[in-house]
Amino acid sequence: MDNESNGKSASAADILAFTDRRYVKRTNHRFGVTVRGQSWTEKEKSDYEFWLSDMRGGIHRERLMVSKRRMIVMCQVDDDGKGVYAAGDESRLEGVDGMLTSWMFDLFSDHVGFGKDEVEELVKNSDSVHADGSLSS
Repeated sequence: MDNESNGKSASAADILAFTDRRYVKRTNHRFGVTVRGQSWTEKEKSDYEFWLSDMRGGIHRERLMVSKRRMIVMCQVDDDGKGVYAAGDESRLEGVDGMLTSWMFDLFSDHVGFGKDEVEELVKNSDSVHADGSLSS
């Protein structure tokens, strides 16, 4: 995907043309469910990273605990591309099997452009983890 090339370099117009959503659809056979996720814009990805952090360079503990569910809420869409959850529905996923939510998180985080374990790396590389702060965006 990111192989070295001798081809012509992309212009700003070339890059700015990539505004269409991409979708991923996978079936988890263990649970017998098929999920579909949408890509994020650069702003949505940055907003998620900012939401996870706090102003002191650390990570909100409460937000870290909700980060997988928040990504699922933000990414999962139906076959028409409409979100299947309302904003703030993270708490509805609290009782769902953790193996399923971890699988969905891994699928969606890769699809939106986070490298393997990148969200966890954000935590490791933060100055500290803080327990204060609200859960709102």
